[in-house]
Amino acid sequence: MTRNPTPANLRLMRVSGTLLESGWLFALILAPLFYNAHSQNIFEPDKGAIVRSIALLTLGVVLAGVLTNATSLANPRKWLAAMAHPLAAATAFTVCAALISNIFSLSPRISFWGSYLRSQGVLALLGYVLLFAVTAAWLRTPAQMQRLFQVAVVTSLPISLFGIGQHFGADSVLWNYQLRDRIITTLGNPIFAGAYFVMVLPLALVSASQSWQHLKAGQNNHAWHIGTLAIDLLAVVLALIAMLYTGSRGPALAWLGGTVLGGLALLAATGQRRYTTALIAIGAAGAVSLLVLNLNLPILSGLRNSRTLTRYAHLLDKQDTSSSGRILIWQSAWQAVSPRAPIKYPSGEIDTRNQLRAWIGYGPEVFDLGVQAFSQPSFGRAQMPDRAHNETLDVLVTGGALGLVAHLALLGSVLFTAMQSLGLIATTQRRNVFWISGTTGGMFASAALWVTQGPEFIGIAIPLGILGGTGGFLTWSALSGTSQRASDPAIVLTAAGLLAALVSHYIETAFGIATITSRTYFWVLAGALLSLKFSAPAPIAEPATAAKPRKPRTPAHKSINLAAWAVPGLLCAVATCTISNDFLINKQGLAGAGLPLLTLILLTCLLAAFRLAPSPATGLRAAALGAGISLAFILQLLLRLAGTSSDQPVTMQALLEIVATRASIFSFFCIAMLALWLALGFALARTDEPINWPPGHQIAIASAIMLASIIAAINLNVGRIQADIVARYAGKYDGPADSATAVALYHEVLDMQPSEDQYRQLLGRAEIGSARSAKSPDLQEQHYNLAEASYTEAQLLNPLSPNHTGNLARLAAERAKSSSDPAAAGTWATTASELFYSALQTSPNHVILMVDWAQHTYDTQHNLAGARKQFELAIAKDPTYDRAHALYGLMLFNASSGDPGHARELLLEADTHFKAALLEQRPEFRSPTYVLRANLCASLANLDPDNRAKHMRDAAHNYEQSITARELAKVNQVSLAATQEAEMGLQYEEWSLRSALAQIYVELGEKQRALPHAQAALLSAPDTERTRLQQLVAALQSN
Repeated sequence: MTRNPTPANLRLMRVSGTLLESGWLFALILAPLFYNAHSQNIFEPDKGAIVRSIALLTLGVVLAGVLTNATSLANPRKWLAAMAHPLAAATAFTVCAALISNIFSLSPRISFWGSYLRSQGVLALLGYVLLFAVTAAWLRTPAQMQRLFQVAVVTSLPISLFGIGQHFGADSVLWNYQLRDRIITTLGNPIFAGAYFVMVLPLALVSASQSWQHLKAGQNNHAWHIGTLAIDLLAVVLALIAMLYTGSRGPALAWLGGTVLGGLALLAATGQRRYTTALIAIGAAGAVSLLVLNLNLPILSGLRNSRTLTRYAHLLDKQDTSSSGRILIWQSAWQAVSPRAPIKYPSGEIDTRNQLRAWIGYGPEVFDLGVQAFSQPSFGRAQMPDRAHNETLDVLVTGGALGLVAHLALLGSVLFTAMQSLGLIATTQRRNVFWISGTTGGMFASAALWVTQGPEFIGIAIPLGILGGTGGFLTWSALSGTSQRASDPAIVLTAAGLLAALVSHYIETAFGIATITSRTYFWVLAGALLSLKFSAPAPIAEPATAAKPRKPRTPAHKSINLAAWAVPGLLCAVATCTISNDFLINKQGLAGAGLPLLTLILLTCLLAAFRLAPSPATGLRAAALGAGISLAFILQLLLRLAGTSSDQPVTMQALLEIVATRASIFSFFCIAMLALWLALGFALARTDEPINWPPGHQIAIASAIMLASIIAAINLNVGRIQADIVARYAGKYDGPADSATAVALYHEVLDMQPSEDQYRQLLGRAEIGSARSAKSPDLQEQHYNLAEASYTEAQLLNPLSPNHTGNLARLAAERAKSSSDPAAAGTWATTASELFYSALQTSPNHVILMVDWAQHTYDTQHNLAGARKQFELAIAKDPTYDRAHALYGLMLFNASSGDPGHARELLLEADTHFKAALLEQRPEFRSPTYVLRANLCASLANLDPDNRAKHMRDAAHNYEQSITARELAKVNQVSLAATQEAEMGLQYEEWSLRSALAQIYVELGEKQRALPHAQAALLSAPDTERTRLQQLVAALQSN
């Protein structure tokens, strides 16, 4: 009997739906697993580009479905009904609030496109919301939900293994982190890694529970279900270990809080009062213990300061070093939203919307611009904090009261949706109790912390209070035993797991930063939670269960088998290809990955394939498919990498070709992922039912829309990362000798991204390098002019950044010092002072600018009194700033030579600041300051002949300490530039220190101590000094 073909529009519906599912699965894999070790930023912007590209592709699929008249996709009533749900409405409100704030932002460009370092502007939010919408609308079957959980679990396996390998020193990539202390895995920061693990752990626990239920059900392939359970439990254990190795307390507390709340929800929905009491007791005991531990009780001082508990015992301690930085940011954020004077622009204009800032905020992604007037310099000097380290305060600053209302509405609607799915608010009374509990909890916590700690703590009080109130509601529901229970245990378990993951995210962001990965997971999981409330239309056929062949060996049966192993095989290939790209895109990884890389790929391939496949036979085929695709990808990647090393001197044209090839590797990865996405979508859509192809014009329309979405992704996302890859190469040539190469490469970068102010700032720095190495005054002036033009363009793109105005000020100061024309020098000196003043009007606590202005005031304008005032202001604002103390001491030391009457007084004052600098510097950075102290002691010896021997011994001691610090800097791979030797005018070699020590010991009559220093100096001294040192060594040896 022949079955009638299904209508053609059903084929479009099926393929569209499975491509959308491929989109959210790819987002769950790539957001945490991908990083680009060859770009400038490596992690967040690169992850953001991938996620936004996925969102654009899903948008293309939706538009193709709507415009080709696939009625199930274009039904307006269905969309309006969905928008009536609180979670969908809160999401729409969040988008509207962000758009309004963007319109009135301090920098609309940054607010929309995202900042250079974070890339989380309104465009990123629209991408997240699109993923949320398609997940909520097209996640229709239990098999799809199960696949979502399983993909999240198998993705965590290589991430956890990689992190654990970092802890034990197996990472072949050279990071700027001490990974043995706190791992970063593929997330880029220990806190970011912890934030990921707290969201994936509940999903792994739910997946393990489902595997256990299948095992108990006595289904076929008993051993297979044991294996899947083992993989789930392995994922839980590895994630817990990796989270421990991050050393982050916020994620640990978030996971515990989310687990308790999710567990309470599960027990309340299933009516297990016996276990409820135990869980409540454990949770209450933990919360009370944490609260008591944070009270400054003398009897607990020993416990609070123990190595194990000290990070958890000072969460609210304003004096504790591990918490003080975060609290300083919260204080700055609260000041920014309180009544304040308008922000001043470098041009002299003021923020005309100052009165509206409390309502609409300063704009998404411009937190640093809004709070810089209140930013505490002791938190961070080189860069203002660009996040509040608290999502509530961050939203309040960037989005104002409107954004805060949207943020809280989203939190409340997430909790409400979870309660609905669990069947806990089926009556009006229970809904009222739920809302009253959360609102009361938030208000009580806010009032309590406002009174006891200060208004800046409202950022953690509101969300944690709401969650605490929700916990109270769940406790009441569980103990009352009167709620209407959900009919489907699978939905209950799924909803509880999603609730635990989302609550963990909210708790973690009360103390940390929401990342590309955590936001992606939040929105996809929120969409999955909402999908539980939508009644499914005609379900999409599933590979393992939808087929109903009449004969075992029909072609239809073969197609179903193909889908059953192709889907897990393709998902496996996505993960393993991404891992290969992570390691092999950089030189260090290519040289040193070897066995660890091969082991990680094989383990990921096997574990992912066997966890995602429905049977042993399909698991083997899936593993073979994933391994084959990965091998082909690796071979292609190695071919593209061959011959692209830029370590050896090459021509400019050859270097540009190398850089272009390196940048194109990111395009190659994106093309590979696009091919896998299409393959996965069509594999998921395989069915045994004969289906007519749609008309040609519909196929043409859909293809054109998809092509447009691909082109948009390339222009908006891929090109941005390629520019950053070229910028990283340009940074390798920043030295004066190679500045011409850097300039050429930065021009290539700006051709790709002309509106990025950071790249114009880097080009200006490279032009200054060219000016310093110029062989003629005219050429030097030309490069200075180009640098000024580049800095000015950067300032126009982001006028409120103090760095751009500060760079213009430093450039003017340098031109004043280098000019041979006294009139021009005076003009540039005045210009520099005006620019420093302007920059500090925008950012009045920027101590780096204060110190630079003080240096300019003394070195160029020879105004000791004015420079003193500026140095003292910087030190008053930040007494721990070692550079300010060292340069102030150096100025006083230099001034002593021109003021014999006050020389001793100036030297003693300078020594006070040198000592203060040494107290604040890490041992490996102290070498220049020790040299300054040694020189100062030698000067005191000349002024105080009666105590000359004592002063010279002090000088020798400081020279010895300087040599020790230099050796430590070499061990820790600290560059001389990082120790500020050049800035202090101390570009010396170790032989000169040894020579000076030998001379001092000779003067003191300690020739045995002088000899080894003289011999060591002779080994590395230049030819001009060798004769003198040879004579000194010979004289010492003869005695």
